[in-house]
Amino acid sequence: MWSDAKRMLRRLAIFSIPAVGFVIVIVLIDPFNFFGVSPAVSTKLKRQTSFKVNYALWKTIEYRRDPAPHILLGDSRMLSINTDAVDSITGKRFYNFAYGGGSLREAIETFWFAAGCTRLESATFGINFAIYNAANDKNRVAEAEGIMSNPLLYFCNMNVLISTEKILRALVTGRTPGIGVPDMNPDEFWQHQLTGPARGYFGAYRYPGEYREELREIAAYCRAEGIDLRFVVFPGHTDLQSKFSEFGLDTEYARFKADLAEIAVTYDFEYENELSSDRARYRDPFHFGDEYEEIIIRSIWGTDRTWVRVLGD
Repeated sequence: MWSDAKRMLRRLAIFSIPAVGFVIVIVLIDPFNFFGVSPAVSTKLKRQTSFKVNYALWKTIEYRRDPAPHILLGDSRMLSINTDAVDSITGKRFYNFAYGGGSLREAIETFWFAAGCTRLESATFGINFAIYNAANDKNRVAEAEGIMSNPLLYFCNMNVLISTEKILRALVTGRTPGIGVPDMNPDEFWQHQLTGPARGYFGAYRYPGEYREELREIAAYCRAEGIDLRFVVFPGHTDLQSKFSEFGLDTEYARFKADLAEIAVTYDFEYENELSSDRARYRDPFHFGDEYEEIIIRSIWGTDRTWVRVLGD
């Protein structure tokens, strides 16, 4: 009987070797710096891979470890804002909590996550028409919070596995994977954005009454806690702005801005002007370039109001 037990234990030990090896690899690579002790891979390589695989998982882990009192929330437009420049103007420490391909659902969930980590002093939401949309309900934040409440989920999360594989491949080949890099020339990508993502956002648009009420709840919380709340409507190129009419959404678009202005001070950059029609100032119809970014930062956190309309002030 004892010999049978020993044989069983030996077999279990043999079969457990792959599982133990798998756990060791995940801990050593630690693609999202969950454990914070990974000796095998540079943070630079992880930012070139894992960061882009799942922005929300990366940033919630990073923020929980070192929270800042001032946060930026939104999608890739807010993600492009340089917090070093904002810090320099304000003399305060900001954390960019925006996500590539982000949704308003994620921005709202992230606000409450951040409020649970530290005493917030300001929150700036980047909210454009594409994400003020009930049909746009992506939520990667819930997944990230689930992992932080149950670390065992880290070892079976698909984003962790994908990132680990990409990092291992980069270490072997010496080539960083080009995640998110368009496989077409600038003109083709410009048109793709107007016919692909634009149609996806506006062709299925639904008024986001639930989002509006949740933003009102956030505004009430901010008033009670003395948190400076701001909304930003980033500038889309006029080629993109024309899509609102093309999809019959002029009334909904006007209501979108009215809703935001009713809830909090709103910095509106999306209207037809010399900058919004200048293609050289944009990477694509949705995303402004570096020079325009500098203007936006000076307008929101500085004193330049030349190219912004302040609503609800």
